[in-house]
Amino acid sequence: MKENTKLNVYTQSQTDLSLDQGTHLEILSSVDPSSVTSVTEFEAQGLRDKIKQLFSFSRNKIKLSVSQKLYIFENIALLLDSGIAIDETFNILQKQSQDKKIKFVLEICLSSIKKGKKLSDILKSFQSCFDSKEIGMISAGESIGKLTSSLNQLSNDLKFQLELKNEVKKASMYPIMVMIFTLLVVVAMLKFVIPQVSALFVSSDMELPAVTQVIISISNFLNDNFILFSSYILLIVVLISSFLKTSMGKRIYDFLLLNLPFVKDIQQLKNQSLFAQTLGSLMLNGVSIVRSLEITRDSTANFYLKNYIFYLLEDVKSGIKLYDAMFLSPYFSDFFISQLAVGEKSSNLPQVALKVASNNHKNLSDKLQNFTKLLQPVVMLVLGGVVGTVVLAIMLPLSQMISNINVF
Repeated sequence: MKENTKLNVYTQSQTDLSLDQGTHLEILSSVDPSSVTSVTEFEAQGLRDKIKQLFSFSRNKIKLSVSQKLYIFENIALLLDSGIAIDETFNILQKQSQDKKIKFVLEICLSSIKKGKKLSDILKSFQSCFDSKEIGMISAGESIGKLTSSLNQLSNDLKFQLELKNEVKKASMYPIMVMIFTLLVVVAMLKFVIPQVSALFVSSDMELPAVTQVIISISNFLNDNFILFSSYILLIVVLISSFLKTSMGKRIYDFLLLNLPFVKDIQQLKNQSLFAQTLGSLMLNGVSIVRSLEITRDSTANFYLKNYIFYLLEDVKSGIKLYDAMFLSPYFSDFFISQLAVGEKSSNLPQVALKVASNNHKNLSDKLQNFTKLLQPVVMLVLGGVVGTVVLAIMLPLSQMISNINVF
């Protein structure tokens, strides 16, 4: 009886299994093979999504250059000044913009503005994009109903900052490019020219001048250890670059900028220009002097100047006048401080600060132009001296060999 029961159960289970298999086969046969996604396709889709995510923009990580921010603020001010509503302004700009980063920022701003958010609050959400100075000026303009005026002033500040940066870069690029060109020429001569002529000198069995012997020794060392030498140079560049990104490296770099001869004069004019421009622009848009100094401190890159503005701010908070707090400053000239003192005493500090910033900018531009003019003959002299030494090391033995041939 038990065996019959087991047999019936087994038979029933086999029947159910065959029915299930038949049902599964029917389902599979009814499915369009083209609609089935393989495991490989799923993996490929996942890889595409990861790549897309890697190259997509994030509100917290996106960064805009000064020229990109200038494009945004300048065009917003232009359209708002023409009487176009702020939401329509962003709609027009995001449709016309060809820059993907700018388009991304404008789309987010447009979406948030339609929800009733203020522009200054929206820009705060871009943590790595807009600094406290830009947000502070826009917020001040919104609070007093002069957003267009604030955007125009902010555009002028960014133009000022961009011109200052380009002038310093232009002045420093010339000597750097000449030095790189000189290095490449010398290395090429040591690597390819000197080995050929040195073989000729050795075969002639003649006594070589001291300068030629030195050049040949350097050439032999470079050819025997070229890969090792190049690796050391690359390693040194990487180590210096990595060190300058550390806290200690930045402090040393900032210290050198403020103390090296001539460089400190250039840096002082640049710091004075940016300090006066930022302070004047913020105060002109209704920001208090305390808040203006806070924003100026936060937008200052140099570690030592930032600390100085911190203590300057504490003095102003305690009721001390700005020019008294700046007395005997190690980072600003006495003439610069006296100009700000005149503005503060006459209650025209914002206007005077902007004029002082413009004057310092002009002085900096003139100084950089003069520096470049004076540097050109010095650089050419060094270039001629280095290349001439290598050429002389080749020509001296050659002329001696020619004279010996003529004797015979």
